[in-house]
Amino acid sequence: MITNKESNFVSVVVYVYNNAPELSTFMQRLYKQLDDNFNKYEIICVNDDSTDNSTQVLTEFSKNIKHGTISLINMSFHQGLEASMNAGMDLTIGDFVFEFDYIGDNTPVEKMCDIYQHSLKGYDIVSAAPRKNTKLLHRIFYYLFNRFSYLHYQVKTETFRVISRRAINRCQSLSKFIPYRKAVYADSGLKSDTIYYEDLPAPNNKENQGKMFNTAIDSLILFTSIANKCTIALTLFFMFTCMLAFIYTVYVYIIGKPVVGWTTTMLFLSFGFFNIFFVLGMIMKYQAVLISIVFKNKPYVTQSIEKLTK
Repeated sequence: MITNKESNFVSVVVYVYNNAPELSTFMQRLYKQLDDNFNKYEIICVNDDSTDNSTQVLTEFSKNIKHGTISLINMSFHQGLEASMNAGMDLTIGDFVFEFDYIGDNTPVEKMCDIYQHSLKGYDIVSAAPRKNTKLLHRIFYYLFNRFSYLHYQVKTETFRVISRRAINRCQSLSKFIPYRKAVYADSGLKSDTIYYEDLPAPNNKENQGKMFNTAIDSLILFTSIANKCTIALTLFFMFTCMLAFIYTVYVYIIGKPVVGWTTTMLFLSFGFFNIFFVLGMIMKYQAVLISIVFKNKPYVTQSIEKLTK
């Protein structure tokens, strides 16, 4: 625990979606960490259109706090983790911002000070992550993402993280809408690090799986080359198949006696499909270039600036 309370203003963004059973305990643990270690702080809870009594739990809890502030953002409809956290981040004013994607009894809230102190060593983004990820689909996604992405830092399962105001401003300047925060943080060019712990994060709400799956697909398309490579590979395969069909048609015409009109039809189809797949390949490549220009491209990215002379 920090002996003297930190003077930096910190914000905490908490994602809330049907978390009523564990929300009260989590908020008490979170508030204790903030009140014991920071002079100035705020908590921003983002309610992603919960259907349980999560908002009532937060309202009751806020009546008993003596320091800091608690704000509640209610999303108009269920929009998923990324959009909700973006809404919360836009409201923060802290020098450092904690993001809690998960709420649970085993969420390591007690490590807030550890990752905060680590960030003061020169890291703009520090995450708390479980040492092992037992979910097969998560392991597959992160393997594919890190294998085919152009990012310097690898993404992984994270429970929460602390981000400096400089990192927030940098990421918001890179893109007005952030579809996958971890990828944008890894692409910011700023120093990042991870502190691991043994316990696993709370399981994701099953009702949120659809949104998470869509986010995973969108992220693979936007931040990796896997979609472009698969498309090019399939296009080349079908173009090669059309070439074989063309050669086979000529071969049958030379050595055999095909049915009248068969040769012409097969030549037309093989030639036509060859060109169709060629055009589709060019279109996909053109779209990949557009995504690179509109979404990924930036003039330059620097990590830090140091003054070497006095």
